[in-house]
Amino acid sequence: MGSEVDVFQELTIFLSDLQRDYPHWEQNEIISQLRRSMPEYRQAIWRIALPFSHGDSALAESCRERLNRLRRQAVDAEQLDLGHVFTSIDVKQSFDIIRDAYASWAGDLGTHVLSNFTRQAQVEVGSPDSLASLADLHGDIDGDNIANHMPEGQPVAAVVAYYQGDGALMDGVTVRSRFRTFARDMNLLDEGGIVHSDKVHARHALRNYTREFIEFDEIDLDGRHPLKLLNDLFNEEDQAKVNDLLDMALEQFLQIIASGVEQERRQG
Repeated sequence: MGSEVDVFQELTIFLSDLQRDYPHWEQNEIISQLRRSMPEYRQAIWRIALPFSHGDSALAESCRERLNRLRRQAVDAEQLDLGHVFTSIDVKQSFDIIRDAYASWAGDLGTHVLSNFTRQAQVEVGSPDSLASLADLHGDIDGDNIANHMPEGQPVAAVVAYYQGDGALMDGVTVRSRFRTFARDMNLLDEGGIVHSDKVHARHALRNYTREFIEFDEIDLDGRHPLKLLNDLFNEEDQAKVNDLLDMALEQFLQIIASGVEQERRQG
């Protein structure tokens, strides 16, 4: 993370400026407005997932342009999509309409699986061409970590503390413990703090979250409708293919988590 100071400092300044320019907004509203300002989060699936927080953002155009620049910088420098961060936090802090993970890593893994199925592709989770790229997944994980550990009503402060490496606000949870925090929260670690391949219940939970998202998903891929495909058009052979692709995606996801945990352990 050699350039993290620049990117994360720019994020801190941006969020501080938003609080100054929109003093009537609570921190929760700032996160929601950021999420709504990004075009991909105004697709049909979000009208279903977030019906009470849908529509255009009230942010000024200059703020949206600044956010887009910051997103591109974070992807290039840190393999981090801030859109996924803000979305994960917004869903967790505001709604009990769908499972939190649908708007986070399970949603990305689910769309990755459906994309590979409809395109008959073998794109790996975490690759730049995947609908669950590393930048996406890092954003998902960070958003989950922040939302799960932040003080109530303080998501902006929590984002700043997380990326500035200030563990005081959230009991040591920062970007430097990204994978360990996520793995611990998902019960993927053994007593020695290592991702354990025999954590059957945890792996089952990961699979169920993603499978349920696939059944929920209404994203249109290549003109085909995954919800109709899954519920009405899949034959047994297709169902088996989807399950195989799902298992493969989860193995790749878990390997990313395990590698990240090990790297964080080495770095202390």
